Amino acid sequence: MSTASSVRGGSSTQAAERKQTVLIAGDGIGGLATAVGLAQAGFGVTVPEQAQQLGEIGAGIQLGPNAFHTLDFLGVGEAALDGAVFIDRLVPPYGVNRMSAAR
Repeated sequence: MSTASSVRGGSSTQAAERKQTVLIAGDGIGGLATAVGLAQAGFGVTVPEQAQQLGEIGAGIQLGPNAFHTLDFLGVGEAALDGAVFIDRLVPPYGVNRMSAAR
């Protein structure tokens, strides 16, 4: 079964001027950011998704400061920070012998 969420944002004047709905294929970070931006610009947006509910999958992603500036610009920065997990130290494996690049 497929679910879809529709979002409409922007002012009523913008929405009246743009009677277009955009279909976004993909509800990853890029697709959802695009959906929020288009909705804020007054477009109707539909993001189809097979899952009944969105949630955590996998190990997560790491976002740098510029990503959070973008989330703030879209108006969802605080919500993203509320669900964020912060780390004290990042030690990625480096090269073939897996020696640490940052200690």
